[in-house]
This record gives sequence, structure tokens and C-alpha cells, in this order.
Amino acid sequence: MKMTPKEFVEFLVFKHNVKGFVVGFNYKFGYKNLGNVELLRELQNEYGYELYVMEPCKYNDEIISSTRIRKSLEDGDVLDASKMLSLPYTLSGEVVHGKKIGRTIGFPTVNLKYNENIILPKIGVYYTNVKVNNKMYKGITSVGNNPTIEENKKLTVETYILEFNKEIYGEQIELSFIKRIRDEQKFNDLEKLKDQLEKDKSFARNEN
Repeated sequence: MKMTPKEFVEFLVFKHNVKGFVVGFNYKFGYKNLGNVELLRELQNEYGYELYVMEPCKYNDEIISSTRIRKSLEDGDVLDASKMLSLPYTLSGEVVHGKKIGRTIGFPTVNLKYNENIILPKIGVYYTNVKVNNKMYKGITSVGNNPTIEENKKLTVETYILEFNKEIYGEQIELSFIKRIRDEQKFNDLEKLKDQLEKDKSFARNEN
């Protein structure tokens, strides 16, 4: 960051014998980001390296960027995010103990211990694919505060895995967010929550 752009190019070419650069169309480098693709083109003949500039990838006629993907996730549009990423947005982590309320209404969930530095999709309920011991299952994942049971200050990521009844505490799983089902809701009682979960289950079961 303290090198001028030209010093940086010289450092790579003379110190590390670099013969080529592959950069994005809007690449910036060097002190105060003063270096750019145009400068790399200008220095190409002088230093004898090859230059490959990657053209922008677009989705819906707009350039794909990390900012745009992040906004889709924050808006809960995991389908759009997956199209820009070329694969579903996925979280991985350890299964930890929760309040175990779900099992009392026939919907036992696994609670994911996630890295708090990563982006969570917008609060809500999602259809997910769940990878457990290299096997894929359909799941209903809630990202939220559990308002019906006891509202948590910290967001929890809880998943009901369809056609699955094993204890997997301490194991690593992967959650791939496929489609948003609905917003988080606060129900008056557990019976109404169970009725909604049955609808969510039916939604997930009918997804490809």
C-alpha cells in the first residue's frame, strides 16, 4: 500500500520474475489505488509481461460485485445471490444444543454455531439443502430471534431436516440457502407454530 504503482510492478517483475498479470477490468493497486489497468497496459512493453484483463460478469444487465451479492443476501433474495455466485450461498459450522422446543411439536431442529463475521441472509424462513456426513437432505431453516418461544438477542440459525432423525451434536454440517419461504412470525401458541411448520415442510418437500 505504500509502494507507488510503478514500484509495485517493478517489485513483482524484478524480484519475483513475474511474466504475466491477470486482473479485473476495474483493478486498482499501489499507493492510494493510483494504479489501474491503463497503467499496466502502458508499462507492458517496458517490462515485457503479458496482461490479461477479465471483462465484467453481468447478471440482469448489471455488473456482479460483492456489494451487490451482499445486498441480495441482506434483502433475503438468496435465489438472486446464488445466480450471481453460480452456486447457493452456504454456511458451515458445528451443531450445538438449543432449547429443544421444536421436538415437543414434532419438529426437532439442529442449531448451527456460525462464524459471527459472516453475512447471514435476512431474518426469515428458507428452504435449504443440508449436507450431513456427505449426504444431502432437504431442510427448513429459520434465521431469527425465535419470537414465539423466547426472543433471543443473538440471531440463531435453526434447521428442521426432512426425513432425518439422528443426533448430530458436535458434528459439522453445511446449509445451502435455496429459496426464501416467508418472513419470521410470532405465533400466539405452539400449535399455530406447528401448523405453519407443516406448511413450510410441504413447501420444502415439493421443491426440486
